[in-house]
Amino acid sequence: MTSSPTVARPWIGYDREVVAQLRRGQISYLGPLSSPVKAITLDYEKYQSSGNDFVLIDEDRNLGITEDVRKALSKILMDRHFSIGADSILFVSRESAGIRYRIYEEGIELEMCGNGLNCAADHYRDALGPKGQVFITKGEVFRSVTRDNELYTADLGHLQPVGRFLRRKVDDSLLMIRTTTVLPDREPAAVLRGFGVSIDQGFFVNSSEPHVVFLVEDISAIDLSRVGDYIASRTKAFPESTNVDICQRINQRAVGIRTYERGKFKETLACGTGSAASAYVAKAIFKLRGQNICVRNPGGNLYLRIGGGKIFLTGSATKVFHGTIRINLQGPRMSKEG
Repeated sequence: MTSSPTVARPWIGYDREVVAQLRRGQISYLGPLSSPVKAITLDYEKYQSSGNDFVLIDEDRNLGITEDVRKALSKILMDRHFSIGADSILFVSRESAGIRYRIYEEGIELEMCGNGLNCAADHYRDALGPKGQVFITKGEVFRSVTRDNELYTADLGHLQPVGRFLRRKVDDSLLMIRTTTVLPDREPAAVLRGFGVSIDQGFFVNSSEPHVVFLVEDISAIDLSRVGDYIASRTKAFPESTNVDICQRINQRAVGIRTYERGKFKETLACGTGSAASAYVAKAIFKLRGQNICVRNPGGNLYLRIGGGKIFLTGSATKVFHGTIRINLQGPRMSKEG
């Protein structure tokens, strides 16, 4: 038996075979850890929003967490078999301008997570004033969250130009672009057709995270893992990979979606930025009425309001449990054999 290679970077430069090996469990993301810290004891909280689950670590309660430690912890804690398990790991801490909010998946800091933002707001619910709480996200972008009873609304800001996540040069003002422009060759169209998806009904959006949204007749009839594996591995077009959503119109005020997340290369029960991207595309193409759209994720409903060029995400945030865990950061992190 021989050891499979360890992938040091979760998605950058992945090809289709690597993605397939990741999904089959033949290799893992976990490579050598560079942190000089050998072990750490953590107080943590487990949260979920419509089934999108997180481990939240308050750095004001867990002192001495460095960037290397964040990367290492996110690789370890996400594992559902050998650790706590989560879609993402959230790190929060108080600063004079607001709450510093970081999202990690498998050692990589992500741009944004709307459901995670609402969960972070619940962690600070006693401090939420009438105007809500300000969070400082990656790139020093400020986001606010307000609370109404048990629902939280996150200001996701404006859609961003799509060129941020594309390899090819496009107009800096574009907020949505057809997938045929990004993947113009014949092969992608033929492959996607075999998966039951039309490339002509695909749109790329930057909702603070990259998303390719495919409009389909029935989201339950599509093998999302195959579509997601194929699109997420098109790194010649999407150099940092991309999330993939399939979206179905329910009525003039509601859509149903399923989301395949980059980095994990798996479907998630709910995605805030995916809901935002899908709502924006559906409103533009399906001509949905009004500003408020119900987005039905497999794990529960999220509510999007699109107005004045901004997007607001409303959903629940539930603390499932809290605990303490001792983590060996220098333990064996080898890939599986096979």
